[in-house]
Amino acid sequence: CEQADLSLAVNGKSGRAVIRYGHRATVTGVLRCGTAPIASATIVMGGGGLGTTLVSAPDGTFSYSVPNGPSRTLTFSYRAFSDDPSPSASARALISVLPRIRLAISPRSTFNGGTITWRGRVQGGPYPPGGVTLLVEVKEGRRWLPFDEIVARKGRFTYRYTFLRTTQPTSYRFRVALPANGAGGYDYRPGGGSNTITVHVS
Repeated sequence: CEQADLSLAVNGKSGRAVIRYGHRATVTGVLRCGTAPIASATIVMGGGGLGTTLVSAPDGTFSYSVPNGPSRTLTFSYRAFSDDPSPSASARALISVLPRIRLAISPRSTFNGGTITWRGRVQGGPYPPGGVTLLVEVKEGRRWLPFDEIVARKGRFTYRYTFLRTTQPTSYRFRVALPANGAGGYDYRPGGGSNTITVHVS
């Protein structure tokens, strides 16, 4: 079939999906000639440092389990004849990956003039040589407001903050997150941020 149709879904969604690091992404596809499935066809997959070949089942379907890693765009292509200069059909699957960021703060209770220490880890490599830039954020109302930046080196970070202007008992909610436009050289999707930790200042 020289005018084949190749359609893709990622985790059941058409062509794309957003997942958290450590969760699985499975690309499924169907190869047809009109309404008839194309069986035993070779489909070539490449992109994002990955590459393999797949063979369609009797009903024209195939699947690929994407290894853990950064966000990727994968291209699946089919040639009706091995010496064809270009694919008869191709489609792309976009997998956007959110990093998993874990945060710990101690102590959880302090006073004005007291210092708290933040430690954490960004799970999801590879990491750029210059580290991953993260925003230090506090929640005010419904919004997260950044007030400082830190850099995670090889996925780990440490940060200290001293309270100087808290004149009455206050509970603060903190987290760290990727900047809205991402971190340079780090192929993961911004959004979500770390777990939230509450610190009480008396």
